[in-house]
Amino acid sequence: MIRTVLSLLVSILFIASCATHTANTALQTHEVKVDGFRGIEWDTPLEQIGWGMDLAGKNMARGIEWYSRKDEDLSIGEARMESIHYVFYQDLFSRVSMVARGGDNYKSLRDHFIAKYGEAGGATENSYTWNLEKTRIMFGYNPSTEVSLLIIQKNRKD
Repeated sequence: MIRTVLSLLVSILFIASCATHTANTALQTHEVKVDGFRGIEWDTPLEQIGWGMDLAGKNMARGIEWYSRKDEDLSIGEARMESIHYVFYQDLFSRVSMVARGGDNYKSLRDHFIAKYGEAGGATENSYTWNLEKTRIMFGYNPSTEVSLLIIQKNRKD
């Protein structure tokens, strides 16, 4: 009887250690360091990269300006973006805002980000958020208009 209990206990511990190892390996697969977008790190001053950008809009009351990059690659994975804007808060790079249209682009973006960063925390139907060490990725889709909005921004510590 004691031998059976010990054998069962050892088996349970072995299975638990295998499951823990598998879970840790799965988490490590998606630990990707993101500190900006397409080679531009968060908090890079506009003056260092402004030469390759065109002003697309500004809201001086909020201290933000957004730019489009000349010759921008509008693809993210298999999806084709309609627009990609680099947002500067008080002249420092702080976020990227992107728009895509169509259900196929939505599915491609969703699958791309899940494959790259794992399942999103706090996901709801058609809305996903990934909180990485230095970056927050927010992705949403409106099925009635077939518009996807993707925001990648510096993760604030507040």
